[in-house]
Amino acid sequence: FAILGEPTGLALCCGHDGWVEAEVVLRGRGPSGLKDAVSSVLEGLRDGRAGAGLKGVKAMMRACEPCGGDASDRCVKVNVYRRLCPGETPAGFVEWLRRRVKELLGSSKGVAADVRVREEEQRLYTGKKVGVKFQTAPWATDPFEPVVDRAREALALAGWEKVDARPWHLDRLGMGTAGSLLVDTYHVPTLGFGPGEERFAHVEDESVAVGSIVDAAYGTAVTAYTLIGAPVFQPPA
Repeated sequence: FAILGEPTGLALCCGHDGWVEAEVVLRGRGPSGLKDAVSSVLEGLRDGRAGAGLKGVKAMMRACEPCGGDASDRCVKVNVYRRLCPGETPAGFVEWLRRRVKELLGSSKGVAADVRVREEEQRLYTGKKVGVKFQTAPWATDPFEPVVDRAREALALAGWEKVDARPWHLDRLGMGTAGSLLVDTYHVPTLGFGPGEERFAHVEDESVAVGSIVDAAYGTAVTAYTLIGAPVFQPPA
């Protein structure tokens, strides 16, 4: 099992939705046709008109630059963002987006489109460079999983009055945890329990009450000891 210490407001969390940032690269010769193609894609993804198929899609133009050796060949990059609900995958969204862009371009001549998850080379603290994809898959640990029940019992014995297993409230793009890797790739039952409130995570002047850090350490220790089968004794009154 795994316990993630991300902010939960000292609640027990068992999953959250995901997000993906895709990149639509439109290539064309001459500014006129390419401009019309970009307008069609942006409007078609923004206005939610019939046929869009998915809600919560946001699109914005990111860059226009030369491509290839001919200065008249231009590339326009459109970034498309979406939060992913449980059961959806980044690959599934990219495939939907690929079909949608093809539909929006229609019979546009001289314009080619490439759709992919946005990827960027980043340098780790070790100095090593790696390619990082802008995506996090949604994940969930079954609330009826025995690990969840035992964790709730442990926190109740530790003094928590009400312990409900719920999803994380991570409502901004780019927010996520390692839970998707642990659950979806390694099949490890995963829970979240930590100090701080989700709405303050990764914002300016983020802060955590000192008392909640102490409570989180105590609650995590009690839960971990309970899950590995070690005896836990309540302190004397």
